[in-house]
Amino acid sequence: MGNAFCERMEAEDDLPKAEGASIPFGEQDSVTRANVEFSELDSMIGNDNVTVLKKNWPYVGQTQSMSNYRRRDFAELLQP
Repeated sequence: MGNAFCERMEAEDDLPKAEGASIPFGEQDSVTRANVEFSELDSMIGNDNVTVLKKNWPYVGQTQSMSNYRRRDFAELLQP
């Protein structure tokens, strides 16, 4: 989703002019995954953020109440 957003920003010329990246854009994700350690908690927080995002506009016809949303375990309580 982030990649599509960046590609659209570049296509619309909405990004500030900058020097070329030292790592080609198409390789940046794989280089990051290879060099940065992601914990299980990082993955849980990321998945939780996507879940919350998808329960809101524009992914649903009407905004759904988050009052029924329940965390799966204690580690999720650490996320705001």
